Amino acid sequence: MDISVKNRINSLNGLRGMACLWVFLAHIGIVAFDRFGSLGVSVFIILSGFLMVYSYLDNNRIYEIGIAQNFLFALKKIKKLYILHIFMIIVSIPLLIMNNRIEPDELFVPHTIIRIILCLLLLQSYVPDLDVVYSINGVAWYLSDCLLFYFIFPWIFKIIKKYKTNREPLMFCIILIVVRFISAYFVNVHFVEPSTLVWFSYIFPVIRLLDFIIGCNLGYIFMRMSISANNILFFSILELIAILVSFFGMWLYVKEPAKIMGITPGVIWIIPACMIIFVTAINKGIFTKLLCNGFFYFFAGISAEMFLIHQKAIGYIQLLVQIVFGEQYIKNVVTIIIELLVAIIMSKAWIMISKRKKMFV
Repeated sequence: MDISVKNRINSLNGLRGMACLWVFLAHIGIVAFDRFGSLGVSVFIILSGFLMVYSYLDNNRIYEIGIAQNFLFALKKIKKLYILHIFMIIVSIPLLIMNNRIEPDELFVPHTIIRIILCLLLLQSYVPDLDVVYSINGVAWYLSDCLLFYFIFPWIFKIIKKYKTNREPLMFCIILIVVRFISAYFVNVHFVEPSTLVWFSYIFPVIRLLDFIIGCNLGYIFMRMSISANNILFFSILELIAILVSFFGMWLYVKEPAKIMGITPGVIWIIPACMIIFVTAINKGIFTKLLCNGFFYFFAGISAEMFLIHQKAIGYIQLLVQIVFGEQYIKNVVTIIIELLVAIIMSKAWIMISKRKKMFV
């Protein structure tokens, strides 16, 4: 891969920063922003697979493959965030009590203890009950999914290394996207409870693993594709198409026929996220150039920590605002800015502490 490809990949940092902000906006309590969160999550998952292949394809650093070796590989990938995950569980419990999500006398009853243990072991996303999945630090289900992604990755990578052309990964992407839509439709037909479909298509690690694998295959296609043209207009049109497809997804997000067909947030963003990631990686059009700036790079640098921290930062600020000023000020612009600043400060503080103490190396 040439130097120009190495330079272009920096544009994905800007996309990661934007996705981080999308997820934050989805949790501030304004319904119109809900769809941004699920789009951001899909971008994160597919981008993770993309970047794993990008990182390992030309410098094979996976020497042993097996259940034990893969588990250690996965633990190494998440260990820095796992310490933060434990901290956020501790931080979450007082907020859950103050918001009456957990009664003080229920803190040590079996069902609460089981939920905490599941969260500690990163097993909560395997339980087909959204109350369990979101019970402690709701966003931590993503870390639970990532543990599976990284555990399976060495086997995925072993297959990817055997590709001869870009036709093989392209076919895999198409097949996996079709499987995602068909499986969501099947579950929607056979399960009446909407939350079951949301869990299956949006949370369930085995299903979201397919999105990660799609990202891995996209990464291979990008790495092995030669792009010599520099037609800004052409690539800008491609980027515009990706944006328009995303807006179509936002329109489809709230449509009842889509829900009837099982097109939930778990599947609705797969194609738009793939398109956005790929054109951003190419980074030869006007729109992706806008992502290449210090503002988005800043959020990219704290995105992992902020992902685990932001929801509880929002929760504590909203509780304080409600007590002091009243519920009508929870969605105030000033409140939202304060929530963002607190999430940023907490994320940066955690990064600084972890570096100084060398706790997570």
